[in-house]
Amino acid sequence: MASCEKCWRDAHGRADVYRKLLKERALAGHECTPEQQAGEGSECGECHRLTIHMYVNVCMACGTVPAIHKPESMNHRILGKGEIIQVGDETDRCADPWRDEPKWEPAGNIGEPAPDPQYPAHRIYRRPLKETP
Repeated sequence: MASCEKCWRDAHGRADVYRKLLKERALAGHECTPEQQAGEGSECGECHRLTIHMYVNVCMACGTVPAIHKPESMNHRILGKGEIIQVGDETDRCADPWRDEPKWEPAGNIGEPAPDPQYPAHRIYRRPLKETP
C-alpha cells in the first residue's frame, strides 16, 4: 500500500506520528483525497486525475498501474541484467523514467553488460526481435 504523502508531510517524516494521523483521520471521517495521497503525482490515463503516486507509480483513485518503459511496439524486448549490449540495441534517454515517455536512441556502449532494468536509476536497453519467416 502506498503512503499518503499529505499525512507523511504532516507527520514530518516520523512513522509513529504518521500511523497515529492515519487512524485519527480515518475515525473522524477526514481521510485525504486521492490527489493529496499521491503527492506531486501525475495524471492517470484511466481516470484522468492527478492521482498517480509520486513514488510507487499506482493511481490512488482507481488503482491503475501504468506501464513504465513499455516498448513502442512488440518488435523489441528489454535487455536483462548482464546481457551484452550489441550494435542495433537502443537505450532510453528520458530524463525522468517515472514521469516521461521513453526516448529511444542507439546505444553507445557496445560490448558492455546491461544494468538491471528493474531499478529506475539504471538506463533501460532494448533489442529488436528477429522476425520469423
